[in-house]
Amino acid sequence: MKKFKVILTRSKKDGKRWEKILKDKGLEVFCIPVQIYRFNKKDFELKENSIIIFTSTKGIYGFSKIKKDKNFDCVVLGEREEEKAKELGFNVIFKSDFPSSSNFLKKIIENLPRDKKLIYPTSLIYNKEFEEGLKENGFDLDVLILYKPVKRKISKEEKKVIKNSTDIIFFSPSQVNNFFSQIKLDFLKHKNFWAIGEKTYNELKKITNCKKLNKPEPEEFLKEIFGRTYV
Repeated sequence: MKKFKVILTRSKKDGKRWEKILKDKGLEVFCIPVQIYRFNKKDFELKENSIIIFTSTKGIYGFSKIKKDKNFDCVVLGEREEEKAKELGFNVIFKSDFPSSSNFLKKIIENLPRDKKLIYPTSLIYNKEFEEGLKENGFDLDVLILYKPVKRKISKEEKKVIKNSTDIIFFSPSQVNNFFSQIKLDFLKHKNFWAIGEKTYNELKKITNCKKLNKPEPEEFLKEIFGRTYV
């Protein structure tokens, strides 16, 4: 059986669930973050009838650090965001049926009233098509920039681990850019490259052949490498 050595381009904290599930299936897993996050601490005003749109746990974290009062309605992209929002005391109205921005946009358009103020806490690099889709459908939306990704230097020891790996998984377009700004493709022979989501896939395929995972879940990766019969 092939021995898999998988690189997750995220911190050990962010990759905790992935790491556990993949290791339980006998894979070697290494978390090598290629970026860190700097959070904005400036306070902001919110209307009472605002609904918060959370598309990431970092958005929830950044929002909660500034606003101590969590008595806000929110909608969330996926299970991880739902868990984190509920844990911190937000009132979750609904989550997307499928963890993709297009599905989430469709559900918001179909279910939220237009008289509510929508607040979208996000990164400096965010999904502008998602923003435009909401505004084009009559929503009063404010984008709230709460954090930004900053490139983290990959160490010599980490580069050795990367060189000996079999698979590298990217979770965002900025991870792709920060990774390949430090490591040349020639250094990465006989590797399988994986992208989480459409935008990450589009960025990664500009650089190399890769495969797309439609769901941001480790089980989806296991199905791909072990076959669709994986349970």
